[in-house]
Amino acid sequence: MGPALREGYWQPENYNDYGNHLEYTGKITSNNITADSGDSAIIAWDTKLFDEELTLYYEMGVNQTAHYYPCINLNTLFNGNIPTDLDKYSVVWKANNNANWNSPKDLQIYSVGSKALIQFIRYGGNIVPVLVLTGAQTLPDDQLARLTGNAGQARLEKYEATVSNGAVVLSHSNIKTIGNSWILVNTGTDKATTPIILPRIKFSSQSLKTDTSNLIIKYHDILLTAYNDYYVNVRNTERNGNYYPEFYVTLKPEALIRIGYNSNNEVYVNYVLSNANTSIYLDALKISKENAYPKASYTIDVNVLNPNLSHTLYNRLAQIVMINDTKLKFENVFGYIS
Repeated sequence: MGPALREGYWQPENYNDYGNHLEYTGKITSNNITADSGDSAIIAWDTKLFDEELTLYYEMGVNQTAHYYPCINLNTLFNGNIPTDLDKYSVVWKANNNANWNSPKDLQIYSVGSKALIQFIRYGGNIVPVLVLTGAQTLPDDQLARLTGNAGQARLEKYEATVSNGAVVLSHSNIKTIGNSWILVNTGTDKATTPIILPRIKFSSQSLKTDTSNLIIKYHDILLTAYNDYYVNVRNTERNGNYYPEFYVTLKPEALIRIGYNSNNEVYVNYVLSNANTSIYLDALKISKENAYPKASYTIDVNVLNPNLSHTLYNRLAQIVMINDTKLKFENVFGYIS
């Protein structure tokens, strides 16, 4: 095996890996990732977050008490017709009692995509699209109460500030007063009660090709792009005492909203399972078998042999004979005369 490794027979680029092309179509309707599905892809909601993903809470104090970000229920606010250009909106609210909607110094602005993030949460047994106001983390209690109160102090709108003749001019449009669309989770509530929940495509096979040329994903017939619309993670899953890597493709909530989120929209996946691992394994198996039985050859000068022995050897060309070699520890090993 040593010489074979040193000669570099193990480089994947030496193999023609056409892979197995597969397709999957499904809807994001179930509440949890389902059981192992072999090499097939499945799509469902997942509450088990990866380390870098946003949680609905932040922890403070010695006891690391969970404090929850305020959320805006987008279904309630827009009566189920969430605008596809939500990334152009901002949460705008008055910072004091005497604030003026047209005075920049009187307003707090949480832009969608910056301090107001589009997410899905499981709330009251339903999956709800929300804005998570991460910008509110540093607010004192009285300001947080002002933000989330029902006195019309906060609204979601298309907000723009421009400069004209040296003065800042504010533009407000598509205004939605948040009012009773707030979702507030009490401090200290069990973290599993109201979790962020994400739509993921799960691949149980370790052979998934994740490069963009081999992974095609569409939502409602719109092609999704890597990084902008989805990302790939690997999670080790325990099965019968052993851990196996599984690929998860997470569809970004903001991408689904931009296309037009609806639980009846289909997700289409065209993916490739690599056969390079199988090729390398079979090659390794072949080489290991060959290396387990060293090859040897012997060259004999017939001029120094007894004529009768030379005659016998010629008569046995291409025939199987027994070979004994004390140096190589061959004893009655099969060989042939060429």
